[in-house]
Amino acid sequence: MYRNKMFSILFFSIILFLAGCELDVPINEMSRAHSLITRADEVSAKKYADESYSKSVALLIQAQKDISEEKTDEAKSNAEKSSELAQKAIDDSLPLLSTDSLELAKSALTKAENLNSDSYAAEQYNNAKSLYSSAEKQNNEKNFWESHLSSLAAISAAESAADKSRARIPELIEKLRKIETDVKTLSQQKVDNPEYTNLVSKAAELLKDADSQITSGDLKKALESIVNAEKTVQQADLIARLETQQKRINSASVRLEEQKARPESKHASDLLEKAADYLNNAKSHIEASDPKKASVETESAEKLIDQSTLSMQKGSAEERLESLESKIASVSANAPDGQFIDEINSINSHLAASRSSITDSNFTNASGSMDKADAEISRLESSISEYAAARQREAEEAKKAAKAESPREPEIEPVYYVVQYNPKDRDCLWKIAGKHYKNPALWPLIYIANKNQIKDPDLIFPGQKFLIPPEKKDEEILNEAESSTEATVDKQ
Repeated sequence: MYRNKMFSILFFSIILFLAGCELDVPINEMSRAHSLITRADEVSAKKYADESYSKSVALLIQAQKDISEEKTDEAKSNAEKSSELAQKAIDDSLPLLSTDSLELAKSALTKAENLNSDSYAAEQYNNAKSLYSSAEKQNNEKNFWESHLSSLAAISAAESAADKSRARIPELIEKLRKIETDVKTLSQQKVDNPEYTNLVSKAAELLKDADSQITSGDLKKALESIVNAEKTVQQADLIARLETQQKRINSASVRLEEQKARPESKHASDLLEKAADYLNNAKSHIEASDPKKASVETESAEKLIDQSTLSMQKGSAEERLESLESKIASVSANAPDGQFIDEINSINSHLAASRSSITDSNFTNASGSMDKADAEISRLESSISEYAAARQREAEEAKKAAKAESPREPEIEPVYYVVQYNPKDRDCLWKIAGKHYKNPALWPLIYIANKNQIKDPDLIFPGQKFLIPPEKKDEEILNEAESSTEATVDKQ
């Protein structure tokens, strides 16, 4: 290029030398041509208008040669032509320079935008955009050099924004690796849900894209991929948490039904009812995709179900204890006065120990104490029964002994009567008693003695043979009649 320091120094040295020789040197024309060529260098005329630029330089060199040969007129003419061509080169180059600078600025802005500078380096990026807008406006107004300078400033601001954005790459990579860890964790969970599987795969693909986009410098797309991956992971995690809570609800529901089916569930009905309400609430939260609230409700239900076991144990223990207390009270009331006191005290001691253990929720000890009390009550009942039986035997033996000592009544020969057939004067128990006892009112004696034959005292049949028992007093007859009636009722 013409803008060579040595060439410029030589040019001016020659001009001064010749001026000192009192030649009519076209200093103004040559200086102007030199200035315009220098300006052409600034606007890259060598690139955009090479023909005009090169001719301009050549003419100025020729003008210098003309001076050295003292051809001042030719030097002036060549200098003027050089200026014209340099100016043309400048005029032709400026629009192209402005356009190319705008393109470079636009490219720098695009790179900065891809690096997410509008977020990571907003101040520098916005400044670059503002300068680029000014450059566009100046270019449209044909202020090409000002447009070029604004483009250069926009490029500098955009590159500064890009550098600041690149400094965020480690942070972005760290976030990406964390989400990769989350994806790996999710992929290892056993969730039987096709949507879950698809979401985990999608998140993995998005992270793969983000990794590639970071490498290529497209941080904006990388961040978008990472954000989408994060959202996808959250969706998959929500499905996993919902399924986990649903399994927990199902398990608690099974336990609840098992508790309700237990015979002693009546002792925990309130707790089980509240647990059912909590589980229904948890199911509603699952339908609303809120696993956190579902977890809280399920946990409350689980605690109540656990408490119901203790309530049932306590209720059953208290129920059994009350039964044993009632039983020992009844047995004690039937015990002979002054008898079995030690046994009763021992049983009450076991029951008191059981009551204390129930209060302390030590149902194992309570059960052991009640087992002992129950066994001792059974033995006490047996002992009381044996004692009563022994006393009864003693009374019966004393009665037999007393009876053996009393004089025996003489044996009486049994008397029988056969019912006769007499249509005009039918036999009946009343007539038979009148014949044998001389007292018809004693007919029940015959009826009682022959009940195996007589079903109805008003109906007897010819040919029946009745035993005629000895005559007894009226009260004895009544007693035998009552005994006979009771026996008949018992058989029935």
